[in-house]
Amino acid sequence: MSELLNGFEFLTDIIPHYFRQLILTMEQLFKYYLIPIYNKTFQFLQSMPPETQIVLEEQIQQIAQNSAETGATLIQELLLKIPSILLFLPSSLISFILILLVSFFMIMDWEKLKDKVTQILPARFNNFRLLFMQHFKDVLLGYVKSQTLLITISTSITLIGLIFLQVKHALTITLLTALADLLPLIGTGIVFIPWILFLFFTGNYPLTIGIAIIYGITVITRQLLEPKIMSDRIGVHPLFTLFILFLLFQLWGANGVILAPGILIIFVVCKDSGLFLYIWRFIKGA
Repeated sequence: MSELLNGFEFLTDIIPHYFRQLILTMEQLFKYYLIPIYNKTFQFLQSMPPETQIVLEEQIQQIAQNSAETGATLIQELLLKIPSILLFLPSSLISFILILLVSFFMIMDWEKLKDKVTQILPARFNNFRLLFMQHFKDVLLGYVKSQTLLITISTSITLIGLIFLQVKHALTITLLTALADLLPLIGTGIVFIPWILFLFFTGNYPLTIGIAIIYGITVITRQLLEPKIMSDRIGVHPLFTLFILFLLFQLWGANGVILAPGILIIFVVCKDSGLFLYIWRFIKGA
């Protein structure tokens, strides 16, 4: 515990220092590298024949114009999305509060509600409901176990790598990466990518390579193991898991990848509980 407290105290002290150092490094990069390159390029262009200068100037103007148009289009699209985002936030907040209230009252009166539903619905449906809920609990527990195992593997790789590189407060940093690994789609990249960029721009190339290797190993290991572990825990073939991920990514992009675990869980529960067969028999009977 003392190591974690010392680690967090160290990070809160050192991160602002690193940020200031990054700003100074960027300033030196512009001053000692980019500006001299610009001056030499300008002198080189001035030494060219007038016809060549005109052609290069036209090409540069065309590139600048295209870049400006692309940037303006991106900014315009972003600004157009801001009102919809602002309108979405209040409604989503209200919906979230309503869901919390409904959930609270349902939990308070859960036994009464369950008895009422059991009395109203036919016995056959109640048996199916119990079977469905049991399968849902099993599959959800299997998914949680699979994610816990994957995070444990990624965390172990990160901790071993940081200790090997002799990084200070490796345990605290590893804990932060484990928490970041819970984030869908982004994962540990939210910690590693800024860290790698900072090390690169500040000239710490050996540690840059080391951290990049650790990040690469964790990402590749997770991508290779996730379909197999999830299939073992929730009972679907790895190829089917990959197919669902690919299909949802093609349909909805990054949002599809985020929704994939929930959709996969619902599909497996419906299959194992016999809901699909029940619906098919109902349609044939109709």
